[in-house]
Amino acid sequence: MNTEPYMNAAESLPTIREAVSACYLVRLKLLNGGPWYQNEQYSIRMEVSSESICFAIQNNIEGALIEEYGAEQGTINSAELLNAMIDQTLQFDRTRGLSELGVTVMDELFKSLAEMAYETLSQGKPLTASMNQPVH
Repeated sequence: MNTEPYMNAAESLPTIREAVSACYLVRLKLLNGGPWYQNEQYSIRMEVSSESICFAIQNNIEGALIEEYGAEQGTINSAELLNAMIDQTLQFDRTRGLSELGVTVMDELFKSLAEMAYETLSQGKPLTASMNQPVH
């Protein structure tokens, strides 16, 4: 069995995740005037950092793919998806370094997190308990 693609994916995944995170953070800062995600529908504003974005990617994107496809193939799929989320055409002014897929995936991820936070807060429950659960 050839494990080389898995090892390459496993080794490169943290670097790719950090690149997606950095690009999304730049996008949020430029769109919202600071390091936060805003969702008007749920009246939620979440302050984010590169690290918290990385955790969201790891828990909700990579975690879902690893759960569905197993550790080896899920890691390969995660690396391929995250790599596709980076804009290879260098249209930085428009997408802030993310591909259209990257913008869509990250916006949907944070929209799901905002929805979860809204539902939890509207039920009068502490936010910390529900935010430890993945959104996938």
